[in-house]
Amino acid sequence: MKITSPQWLQIPNSNLPNGVGTNLFKKQTSDLDKGLVASYKVSLLVAKNSKPHSIGETLILPALKEIIDTMQGEGTSNKMIKSIPLSNDTVSKRIDKMADDIENKLINYLRENNFALQIDESTMKDNKAILLAYVRFINERKEIVEELLFATITEFLSSSVYGAP
Repeated sequence: MKITSPQWLQIPNSNLPNGVGTNLFKKQTSDLDKGLVASYKVSLLVAKNSKPHSIGETLILPALKEIIDTMQGEGTSNKMIKSIPLSNDTVSKRIDKMADDIENKLINYLRENNFALQIDESTMKDNKAILLAYVRFINERKEIVEELLFATITEFLSSSVYGAP
C-alpha cells in the first residue's frame, strides 16, 4: 500500500532551494508505510498465536522500546514506536480486515472453480448442534486444499428432524 501526499500538500521543488523539504515528506511517508506494514505483520502474529489483541500495547511496544533503546541508545525508539499502531482496536480491525480479505479471495476462487462441499454436524455437551461446512478444491499449484467455509451453532439436532429419540 503506497501512501501519497494530497495535491495541496505537495510542494513544488522550484520554490525551494535544492529541493529542501521534499525529502522530509518522503522520509515521513516511508516511515508511515513501514509502520503500517509492521502493524499488519504483528497483528497477524497475534491472531496466529491466539493472543489477546491488547498485547500489542501492553507487551510488544514496550518490549520493542526496551530493545531499541538498549541496542541504539536511550530515546532513539520514540519516533519508530509512534509509527507502529498497535492499540487493541487497531489490532482487532487489522485481523478482521485480513480475515475478510481471505474470505473474499476464497469465495471468488470458488465461484470460478470446481469444489467439493462437505457438511458435518456434531453435538456439544449442552445438546446443541454445531454445523460445519468444509470445501475442498485444487488450488493454482495443483494441490488439494481443504478450508472451513463456516461453522454455526444450532438448537436443532438431526435426531429431532428424523424423529429419532
